[in-house]
Amino acid sequence: MENIFAHQVIPEDTVTYEIYRVPDDKAQGADPLPSPADLLTQVETLLAPYTADYLWQKAPFHLTAHPDGPGRAFRPVLSGRTAFGDCLEDEWFIVFLLRRLSTAYPQLAVTVTDSDGQFLLIEAAEAIPEWLTPQNSAHRVYLYRGDLHIIQSGTSSADHGTEGTDLTLSEGLTVLATEPSATRASDAVQRAVFSRLVDYPRAIRTHNQFRTRCYVPHRVAHLLYHQPQLLAAAVEAFYLRDPVALRLCRDMRQFPPASGVLATVRWTRTMYAQTVGQAFVLPKIFDSDDSDGASRTIPTEREREVGAKLACGFEIVCRGRDLTDPGLPDQLHTEAAERRQATRWEEYRQRLEDKGYFGDERPGSQLYQAKETAARNEFERRMAPPSGTEQRSPDDLDAGDTTICQIHGLLQQPLVPVDTLMADLIPKDDSDAWMYVHPDHLDEVLRKQQENVDRLKESEAFEAVGASQSRTHAVPTGPELSEAFNMADMVDQFQAFLDRDAGLAGAEFESERSDSEGSNADDEETEWGDLPSQPPFGSSVVEGGSPDAPISFDPTLFFATLERALATPATDTSREPTGKRVQFAKAESEPEDPELGLDTVMGAMDSELAGTKVGESFERRPTATADAEEMDAPVDVDLNLVKNILASFKAQQGLP
Repeated sequence: MENIFAHQVIPEDTVTYEIYRVPDDKAQGADPLPSPADLLTQVETLLAPYTADYLWQKAPFHLTAHPDGPGRAFRPVLSGRTAFGDCLEDEWFIVFLLRRLSTAYPQLAVTVTDSDGQFLLIEAAEAIPEWLTPQNSAHRVYLYRGDLHIIQSGTSSADHGTEGTDLTLSEGLTVLATEPSATRASDAVQRAVFSRLVDYPRAIRTHNQFRTRCYVPHRVAHLLYHQPQLLAAAVEAFYLRDPVALRLCRDMRQFPPASGVLATVRWTRTMYAQTVGQAFVLPKIFDSDDSDGASRTIPTEREREVGAKLACGFEIVCRGRDLTDPGLPDQLHTEAAERRQATRWEEYRQRLEDKGYFGDERPGSQLYQAKETAARNEFERRMAPPSGTEQRSPDDLDAGDTTICQIHGLLQQPLVPVDTLMADLIPKDDSDAWMYVHPDHLDEVLRKQQENVDRLKESEAFEAVGASQSRTHAVPTGPELSEAFNMADMVDQFQAFLDRDAGLAGAEFESERSDSEGSNADDEETEWGDLPSQPPFGSSVVEGGSPDAPISFDPTLFFATLERALATPATDTSREPTGKRVQFAKAESEPEDPELGLDTVMGAMDSELAGTKVGESFERRPTATADAEEMDAPVDVDLNLVKNILASFKAQQGLP
């Protein structure tokens, strides 16, 4: 039971890092470490040159010191967690910082994981040992003295060759301290893991210093001049906007467009792509040419559009709050305290209910309300702080309220003069060529990807690590490649499916059949055929298996299952029909015309449609002679089917 909460669930798009003291650091000839609080100050000073002007997508790199004490020998001395959102550069920048820290302090070992687990191992999937899997990698992977170390020991340094066994944190740190040369990962693993960090710290400027000119309200320019990190909140608010939030942009009460000025805005590549890539119809208030004349340069259409998106983002961030109200911070703290109090009361009331405090009384009854009132009074009496001891902390507010308080505080200052903004105005935007992929570059990327696929098809190590991880940049494994879709087979299966007839009742699913139908076994075998039990839609499921096990998709089995579920008998005369067919007797007065069949009717319809735009939209087979009439060429049914499938897939963005 003591390990029931041992596994910590990391939120998505979040990286967690913990810094441990390596045992017997004095024996290694290194200086003893200071207290955790002093160590935190030293680490912040060490990393400040890299983080000072860095723009974070969601949250900054942040460390918390944990005081020493009894029982904390193998507990982290520093730890932190950062949400990086859509910006993977933030995650790898943090890896760079942690690696720099481990180099400067050889007495410290660092672990870093995200919602995918040991993402450093995923990066080196081609080179890691075959025995290393997500199931046994806990407490085995460390950043130590600037390198990646993988602990192979099961219990102690004496048997550190034992593979695949569980390892405790104390065992891992002990082996790391006594045998650092034996635990250092191979050069191939080092190159694969740190390949993204080759250009650091120079890459910080490349990816985090993108500058453009934007026509924004004077208040927005003032905020970004003093606190560039506020850009992240505005971009996220605009990027995740909803119709309710957009109502705030109709009036732009806090950031009126009429006060627009040209200013230099510094972005990250991710933020800029999120903003520019969004299709957005500007509110009518931005159509007005009314201006107070603050801007001395005529902005371009692009500068206006991007600036309007930023202004809308800031308006959404402020949630309709009155930024001129001097009591706004107090109001935000009061509301936050009320929310915390309401949450605590609900937890307290639930505990009382679980202990039988309300007895058999129904909620809302007179006696229930009386007991609830008495409990509420007692709760407030216990939770009320002593008079004069109320203290407020920035940590009391959530991220949104904290941002509003920052904006409110900055707007209490005089706005930055336009002359100052114009002095910092860059002559032109930085190149955004990185947003566009040249065909030659795309071919090179695909070629390298194919080379990786060819190598990974033969790599059991990748299947051991990669098959259990869900990561967007993972490439298919060998079995997945062998089951890749064959477009020609798919067309044949669609054609065979469409050539079949439906029964009188239409599509009939087995789950909807009555018990009486299921009791007649002989009829079922003759009318439906002997239907073997198969997993739905061609998925391979092992009975009793883990729900997290990978699913393999078989297109052939999918169509076979679909045909059986729909009970669609074949029209091919060479096979017996498998569905229920009903023939209606013709009326005696109905003339029989054996020449006028379905093929004749369809042919006439094709001829009638040939000259219309519908006919022109079909893909046709190439004719034998160059001077043949294009409209006389037969329609390539298979090509049209594939084209329509792919168009549908694209329109649905890969969703069902």
